[in-house]
Amino acid sequence: MDQNTFLGLFIGALVILVPLFIACVTPLIKLNKSIQKLNDAIDILNESDAKKNQALDVVHDKLSIHTQYLVVDKKRLDNLSKRMHKLDNEEGFIDNINRE
Repeated sequence: MDQNTFLGLFIGALVILVPLFIACVTPLIKLNKSIQKLNDAIDILNESDAKKNQALDVVHDKLSIHTQYLVVDKKRLDNLSKRMHKLDNEEGFIDNINRE
């Protein structure tokens, strides 16, 4: 095998292998970019979810405090209704639900 034949085979092999390499590597690079974009989107969604959970925790705390105030007000109204009934023998608003 002389030098010209070897050079011709080498160039032919490069002409075949370089596009084959590019054809195999290009989808992998695109896939890697797509995976990175999806990971970024998931991170953004997780951050947003965490912020919403914190806001919901604050609302939940305020709601439980408000519920306690409502229970106290209901007990006060029940006591007032009992006192009015004792004083005037009037039957006020009757709510038989037992609240603690």
